[in-house]
Amino acid sequence: MSTSARDAVVLITSRTSARFGTGFIVHHDDQGSFILTCAHVIEDVGGAAGAVINHQPDLIVDVVASGLGAGIDLTVLHARGLAERPVLKIAPDGGPDLPVIIIGFKLHTQRGHILRSIRGTMGGQVDLQARGVASRVPAWDLRIEGDDQLVDGYSGSPVIHEESGLVVAIASHLEREGRRGQGVSAAAVATIWPVLPSQAVTPGVVRRSTVPPTMNAPPGHGNSPPAGGPTVSVIRSEIHGDVVVGPMDKTVTYNYYGTGAQGRQKPALEEVLFTLRSAVMDQVSPVIRERGSQRLDLLAEAVTAWPLDVGMISSTLEWIQTHAPGAMDCARAVLTHSAVQERAVVSGQMAELQQLLTRPFGSMRGGYGK
Repeated sequence: MSTSARDAVVLITSRTSARFGTGFIVHHDDQGSFILTCAHVIEDVGGAAGAVINHQPDLIVDVVASGLGAGIDLTVLHARGLAERPVLKIAPDGGPDLPVIIIGFKLHTQRGHILRSIRGTMGGQVDLQARGVASRVPAWDLRIEGDDQLVDGYSGSPVIHEESGLVVAIASHLEREGRRGQGVSAAAVATIWPVLPSQAVTPGVVRRSTVPPTMNAPPGHGNSPPAGGPTVSVIRSEIHGDVVVGPMDKTVTYNYYGTGAQGRQKPALEEVLFTLRSAVMDQVSPVIRERGSQRLDLLAEAVTAWPLDVGMISSTLEWIQTHAPGAMDCARAVLTHSAVQERAVVSGQMAELQQLLTRPFGSMRGGYGK
C-alpha cells in the first residue's frame, strides 16, 4: 500500500480520556477536510468538542453527518489544517473474497500509538442491527491473515481493496480475539451523507470474478471464458461498463453496456489508470511494489495536471518498460484516452504527447522491443 494511503489516515484521541480510534480523509474543500470514522469512536472521545486529530488540539472539529441515531456506526467530521494530506476514495461497495489492507492505530506504549497496516480478506456480506433500531446496515465480515489482529483503536480504519486502492468498508467491530471482525459497507456512507461529494467516490463496485477475459479480446467485446479459469479483478460500473483485468495474460477487455452509441460508453480515465495499476502490480516484484504504486500516483497526477507534466509521464513510461514491460499497452491506453488527448490539444502539447507515443517504449510502437 502506498505511503499516500497511510498519510490519509488520522489518529482521533480524546481531550479528557485515553480513548482513541482511527479515521481517514475522503475530501477537501475550501474550508477544510472531511474525515470518515465510526460513530462510536466520536462518542467515546467525548463528541466533536472532545475530539483531537493527530495530536493537534487547536484544530476545530465539527460533525457534518452521523448515523448514530439510525443505527449506522459512521460519522463524517470536518476539520481545518489537513489540506496537505492525501485523500482515500470510496467505492460504492465491495464484494466477497477481496484481498484488503486495513490501516489503523493501536496502542504502542502507555504514552503513544503506532500506525500499522494489516492484511485480510473480505468474507460474506452481513447486516448489522443496533438495539432499538428497526433498520439494518450492510456490512462485511473481515478475515485477518498471518499473525496480525484487529485491536482497540482500529475502529474507523479504512478497509482498502489492495489492487485498486479504494475503500470498500470501514472497520467497526472485532471478534475472536481480533482474528475476525466486521466493517460497515462503504455503501452506507451515502445514507448518512447524501451530499457526499462526487469526487470522493469512484464509480463502480469492486468485485471478484472467476471469469477470465478472452485472450486478446478487443474493447467492446464480451468474454468467452474456459471453465475453471483463474480469478480476475472486476470493477463493475453502471456508467462505464466492466473493466476486467486478467492476471495471467494481462489482457484487458471492456464489457460496455447502457445507453449511447451502439449501447456502449468509453471507460473513464480513472478506470484506465486503474487497469494500468493492476497490470503493473501483477508484474513487478514485491520489493518494488510500493515504489511502483508511488510512480503510478505521480503518473495519474501528470496526465490530469494543467498543463500535462510531460517529463513525469516520460520517466514513468521508462520505469514501466524496465520493470513491467507487459503493461505498456495499458500505458498507451492512458496516453491515447480522449481526456488526455483533449487536454494536450487545448494546452498545445499534442506534439509532445505524440513524441512519447512514438518513442521505443516497447509496445508503445506496436510491438515489444521495437
